[in-house]
Amino acid sequence: MKKHNPHTGDSVKIGPYEILAGGTMYLASADLGKAQVLIPLTMKDIPFGFGAYYRVLACPMEDLSGVPPYWQEFLEGAAIPLLKEGTTVLAFCFAGHGRTGTFLASLIAL
Repeated sequence: MKKHNPHTGDSVKIGPYEILAGGTMYLASADLGKAQVLIPLTMKDIPFGFGAYYRVLACPMEDLSGVPPYWQEFLEGAAIPLLKEGTTVLAFCFAGHGRTGTFLASLIAL
C-alpha cells in the first residue's frame, strides 16, 4: 500500500480560509493545476508542466531565515484578499515545512 504524502498540496483550513500547502520536492505539475493561484515561497525546483499556464503571486524567501520586512503587507494586501474572494491558493516552499508553515502560522496570527 502506498503511503500518503501530505506535502502534495493538501487542503489546510485556517479560520474561514482553505489553503493548499505543499513542498516542491513532493509536488507534481498536476498538483500545481489544482490551484488558481500559486504562491511559491521558493524559486527552487518548481515542477511547472510544459505548456501550462499559471497565475503566480511570487514571494521567494531565503530558507532558514526570517520573514521579509514587507511580510505583513504582502499577506494583508495580496494573499488574504485572494483567500477572501474564494480563490484556490497553493502556497509552497521546498520541503513544505518551514516557509510554508510560516505562511500558515502568519495567517493564523493575523
